[in-house]
Amino acid sequence: MKKLILFFFGAFLLLNLSCSRDDDSSDFSGSVLGSWYIYSVGLNGTVSQNGISTPINITQPLNSCMQKSTVTFNQDGTGNATSWEDTSGTCTKIQDENFTYTYDTSSKVLTIKMVSETDVTSLTKLTSSEMVGEENVTNFQVEGAMFSGKITTVMKRK
Repeated sequence: MKKLILFFFGAFLLLNLSCSRDDDSSDFSGSVLGSWYIYSVGLNGTVSQNGISTPINITQPLNSCMQKSTVTFNQDGTGNATSWEDTSGTCTKIQDENFTYTYDTSSKVLTIKMVSETDVTSLTKLTSSEMVGEENVTNFQVEGAMFSGKITTVMKRK
């Protein structure tokens, strides 16, 4: 999952767009099971590059190619993540990885294990059609910049 976040964070550094946020995060009537596409990613924190730190608070829907990126959660605790990127006008799959996961319904924590990497995300919303997760990161490096703060990912059910 960190590879997905890394990819989307890089895309946000290239996009300099305004932000919006949906604060309705109290609904937990759904299940993580099934296939989800990544709808939007938000960054709220500080970006540092070349000794200059800049606050950032941005949430932006991904383009149609990037929205082909999916995460599938199976009943048996396994899953699959695929990532897509628009490179030179061509939508190309750049990742296709299997993982294992656990979801603790009482703490609302989703833990995904890919190869040697473990990603822990706190869900703030889980309905039949939408899942919202937040992850706090420190010194997350990508594209020559360092981000510290909260990454919010909104996924919609396929």
